[in-house]
Amino acid sequence: MVLNRTNWESLEEAFGDSDEWPGHKVKIKCARTQFQGKATDGIRLEAIVAKPASKNDLNDEVPF
Repeated sequence: MVLNRTNWESLEEAFGDSDEWPGHKVKIKCARTQFQGKATDGIRLEAIVAKPASKNDLNDEVPF
C-alpha cells in the first residue's frame, strides 16, 4: 500500500517519528475523498491506541 500524505500525517500525529511506528496497530477503513475533482473511495488509516485506565475502575488488588 502506498502511504499518501494524509495517512502519513495521521500516523505521525498518533505515533511520532516513523522510526517508532513498528509494532503499533492501525485500522484500515474506506472514506469518501476527492481525486481529480471527483468524489471517490479512498483508504484511510486510523491509529489504534490503548486507552488509559479510568480512575473509577475497580481495583482488584487485595492488600495483606
